[in-house]
Amino acid sequence: MALIRYELAMVKGCPFIMLDTPVSFLQLFNLISVLHVPTISKNLLSVHKFISDTNTFFEFHPNYFLLKDRRSKKLLLHGPNSHGLYQFPFFNNKASPFALIGERVSIPQWHSRFGHPSLKLVRQILSSFQLPVSNSKVTDPCSACLRSKSKQLPFSKSLSRSICPLELIYTDVWGPAPICSQSGFKYYVFFIDNFSRYIWFYPISYKGDVTRIFHKFKIYVECFFKEKIRTVQSDWGGEYRPFHTLLQSLGISHRVSYPHTHQQNGKIECKHRHIVETGLALLSHTKVPLQF
Repeated sequence: MALIRYELAMVKGCPFIMLDTPVSFLQLFNLISVLHVPTISKNLLSVHKFISDTNTFFEFHPNYFLLKDRRSKKLLLHGPNSHGLYQFPFFNNKASPFALIGERVSIPQWHSRFGHPSLKLVRQILSSFQLPVSNSKVTDPCSACLRSKSKQLPFSKSLSRSICPLELIYTDVWGPAPICSQSGFKYYVFFIDNFSRYIWFYPISYKGDVTRIFHKFKIYVECFFKEKIRTVQSDWGGEYRPFHTLLQSLGISHRVSYPHTHQQNGKIECKHRHIVETGLALLSHTKVPLQF
């Protein structure tokens, strides 16, 4: 028996129903003894039952079908063939097409089809367009959303404050730059005093120059502030590992951040961005070639 797929908002226990079609004139088809199956995934229409109730006949072609009146032979409807099923097009009273949405799926499946939006938005779309749903319950969260949309919780702000200069010094190295400077520098190292937020900036050619630069920095700031450096914090990069032994020999405490936890060096990361963006802005404003 040939079957035609159609979508219909059927009411449970309804003995008959009317199909209104998108033809230029109003054409109604009354179907008698409609069976309502709430869990069916695709609605099917019996050709024999349809033509018996409506006094019509079908012409089936490979890519389409024609529905004609049995008495006058007048063409009443033209429909396509999709994946071996002849789709019965029709419109409801609000002129909204429902012929191609006969498959009833669960809310998690609609969530996936819509591109994984929020559950609230999925329910809003389903309600607005009256899309068919087989199960409205959502028991488990979407595993794909958990894997792809999970964000790291924000770090709490540090409440520790230095009470004097040089109590805590942050340091980090930036580079290599894509273009070497005129003086041969490809990196820079800078030191931030946690008390005053003052920055000392030193361009360097190699990462290994950090130890040499720190000697110069230490002599200068300790003479200037008449204080001793007590603690230095770094990210434990390769250039700071021999630096650790130097600090121990000088009686300076060396604090390191956890691996892949740049939030613990937030002051350093913000200054990196500020320095790079300022340099690029100066080059752009004066139209200096990038090589400088």
